[in-house]
Amino acid sequence: MNLRGAVLASALIFTPVVGAQTPPGSMPPPPPSGEPAPSRTPPVASGAPVTEREAWPTAAPRRRRPSLLRERLRLLDDVLLGLVDVGSGSRITTGIIDTAVGGLLIGIGFALEPGPSSAVSNEAIQTMFWVLGGFQVVSGVARLAWTPARERLPSRYAEAPQATAADRRERARLGEEVLDRMASDGRLRRVLWGLGGITIPLATLGVLYAPQLFDDRPFPEPQGFNVLLFAVTALQVGYGVAAMFERSEEERLRDRYHRELQSAQDRRNQDDLD
Repeated sequence: MNLRGAVLASALIFTPVVGAQTPPGSMPPPPPSGEPAPSRTPPVASGAPVTEREAWPTAAPRRRRPSLLRERLRLLDDVLLGLVDVGSGSRITTGIIDTAVGGLLIGIGFALEPGPSSAVSNEAIQTMFWVLGGFQVVSGVARLAWTPARERLPSRYAEAPQATAADRRERARLGEEVLDRMASDGRLRRVLWGLGGITIPLATLGVLYAPQLFDDRPFPEPQGFNVLLFAVTALQVGYGVAAMFERSEEERLRDRYHRELQSAQDRRNQDDLD
């Protein structure tokens, strides 16, 4: 048998075997032209549990919320960093004006000549000018020499590092300490200034009317002068009392920080419940 006959004989022998391995009908027919191929993914039976991996693509992503430390730093930055650039110009100007006015009042008191003048002696008027002038001078010097905490401490917070988590925790602690010290300084100032606003008008009134109170002298004429003086003194005393109990700006800044921080904590707790 030649070579061509051997090849044909081999093809005839192996053809039935190959056909037996792939029986007719076992392979799906090709899809018609223009139609997509059928999916080979087995269908999910009704009521079958859906795994987390299958449900993940359709689940809404959870909103990421900032940490409480980040909220503290954000609120402290909002309160304290705005005070860093606030200069002391207004305080110095007010102190200089108070000192100058006090010196002027003391000078007027020395310029008055002693001697009787109606029902109020010139000595009483001199003493009144000296008391008022002395208070103004002390107030002005105190404003110049006593630098408030709000001008000194915010810069320390602004310069605190925040590179690491430990640095940020220390920065937040320092900021809250700065707020507390500022509030204490503001409370002391309002109490002292309020006491001065109460004491000085009453002391001035006592000096003017000492003869009437202790020597039974008649009140100055006209009577409208006495009414006006008592009304002005009452207003000054009322202003001093209000200044003593009205919260200072530093205290209001601290209260605002704690109020907004509490609101942030409440929102976090509400998100946990949801």
